[in-house]
Amino acid sequence: MSHLRSRRLLQALLALATATTTARAADYAAIPRVLPAPMTAPPDPTVAEPLLKEANVLGSRLQPLREKQPDLAADVDVFLKGARYGLEIGEFWDPKDINKVRLLLDEGAKRLDALEKGDAYWTKQRGSVVRGYYSELDGSPQPYGLEIPESLALPDPAQVKPGDDVPPLWIWLHGRGDKETDLHFIAGRMSRKGQFQPNDGIVVHPLGRQCIGWKGPGEADALECADAAARALYGPNGHPRLAMMGFSMGGAGSWQLGAHYPGKWSVVHAGAGFVDVARFTKMPPDQYPAPFVQTLWGVYNVPLYVRNLFNMPVLAYSGEIDKQRDAAEFMSEAFAAEGKRLHHIIGPQMPHKYDPDSIKTVTQFVQRALQGKESPINEPGHITFQTRTLRYHQAPYVHVNGLAEHWKDSRVDLTFDGDFSGTGAFKIDTANITDLSIAEQGASVKKGASITIDGTRLTNPNDHDGFRVVKKEGGWSLAEGDLYTAAPGLRKTPGCQGPVDDAFMEPFLVVLPEGACKNAAVDQWVSFELDHFLRRWKEVFRGEPRLKNASEVTAEDFRLYHLICWGDAASNAIIAKALPQLPLRWNDSEVAVGSHSAAAATHVPVLIYPNPLDKPEPGRAPHYLVLNSGPTFRETDDRNNSQQNPKLPDWSILDVSVAPDDKAPGGIIAADFFDEAWQVKPKK
Repeated sequence: MSHLRSRRLLQALLALATATTTARAADYAAIPRVLPAPMTAPPDPTVAEPLLKEANVLGSRLQPLREKQPDLAADVDVFLKGARYGLEIGEFWDPKDINKVRLLLDEGAKRLDALEKGDAYWTKQRGSVVRGYYSELDGSPQPYGLEIPESLALPDPAQVKPGDDVPPLWIWLHGRGDKETDLHFIAGRMSRKGQFQPNDGIVVHPLGRQCIGWKGPGEADALECADAAARALYGPNGHPRLAMMGFSMGGAGSWQLGAHYPGKWSVVHAGAGFVDVARFTKMPPDQYPAPFVQTLWGVYNVPLYVRNLFNMPVLAYSGEIDKQRDAAEFMSEAFAAEGKRLHHIIGPQMPHKYDPDSIKTVTQFVQRALQGKESPINEPGHITFQTRTLRYHQAPYVHVNGLAEHWKDSRVDLTFDGDFSGTGAFKIDTANITDLSIAEQGASVKKGASITIDGTRLTNPNDHDGFRVVKKEGGWSLAEGDLYTAAPGLRKTPGCQGPVDDAFMEPFLVVLPEGACKNAAVDQWVSFELDHFLRRWKEVFRGEPRLKNASEVTAEDFRLYHLICWGDAASNAIIAKALPQLPLRWNDSEVAVGSHSAAAATHVPVLIYPNPLDKPEPGRAPHYLVLNSGPTFRETDDRNNSQQNPKLPDWSILDVSVAPDDKAPGGIIAADFFDEAWQVKPKK
């Protein structure tokens, strides 16, 4: 489905939902929006309506270029989207804000005129430049800013070869901005200078889907943005060194992405921010949420991933009197618990900001690290890895393919003699790991290399990029075949491990119902929650999802996307077809998962599961099938970024007689995680 058709279908659906929600969900009260902040300075309709029409006309003109030149079309589309969203959602808090719409439309039209003539002039500009890319998640255009020093020598992207040294990228994550939507972010990034101004690198400013704490789709945006910027600046072969940096909410994001992707960054710098939920919010234990929600804190509580940060240089900053100083103090404690010391600089008498001397210190540290002049915290030949989920499964040389049990502390401690390539000895200690590859692309572990894992001695049988070991019945053995291919059978594997929110980290397709659900209460709930999801995806997650009716889904869709299916077997043919192969009983009388059962008339399942209708080619894990859910944090969580975490596990049964609100989609009568074989765990 084309971008334009999908957007029109979404607009039609939202219009229909506006008309029908009152009739079909009369008992459900509207949920007030928190993000973006409610509009306080609505523009004159006689001004706004022509601007929206202009944005749509420009969008129609751009459509052929979206197909032919997507990378360059995105550089135009972000301006049109920013203007359109500002007008459609209502993103005006000052009477002068409407001028930003005019600013974006003028630049978008200027770029479109030039691109239609084959001139992408902005790709040669220096200083502050706004670029864009189409996100793999939903196909939406997402903006980012660049700060390119005037004196910096840049290569011709078409001439960059693999291995060429290119200027590094400083990925800077911004702080919380309830009003910093696409419109305002782009207007600012067109001219405003950032916190750091290196002369030997380029600063990249992702939007991060605005204000979701650099989590989920915001986390994915930071990664996609880094890749898009590298591709735009250096072509397909350019692989610059990357610094992960941020302050406040961006400091939290820097801690999170630094700890989650330890092989991607040359250096991590975090200023202020937060690294957990309970300590940051000062939540007393008697107010802790349900146990499964506490378990899901394990996705983003950074101290639980602290050992990953030992694989690179890390520098923390705090203002001396900043309340968010505790983030770095908490991480210092986590470092110390592992026998390490966090490099933490303090701005004397500084509140929530940098002082000039600290800016210089951070700049010099990051520059040295990008030049290879700052050492990782670990000693050479020593790699540490820590996770709680296979969503985060890699460190340098370390690729975890299986866990004994998700959400438990899982570790790999690797030491090797001298250079990774060779016939030296590898010593590996693990905890909660069942399947592990030790490898590096382009390296070669020689035949005869000694491997000792948890006391078991093995010998590498042949020359290869690395080796794979598996643990069965308590013992380790070398595995044959591919280093990373998922093992046969239904297992939780990297990228196919849940929970529900995990589906929104990768390309997905929303599958719409084509009729009424069998039970009126369920139909009422589906209507309300589908509308709620689509609105939040646009307003909070800053995109418009791919949409298809159930009867339009193709085999190609199964191959490309996670399917987010709404409705029941009576209203959605995909659900009806998949239902016999799901660990779920959903019939006229009951909704049941394992021994948990409830009346079908007033209950609905929410679930994530490997799509049984997807028949993946060898080496690819199946895509997800999700029933009746979008991202699971809601409006009350939008008030504090530390709370924007997954709120539902792999499966739940909801009581729809309990009205959805800003905290939950209904009454949660049962919820749990599937085991490592995607089977229902015994009832506790």
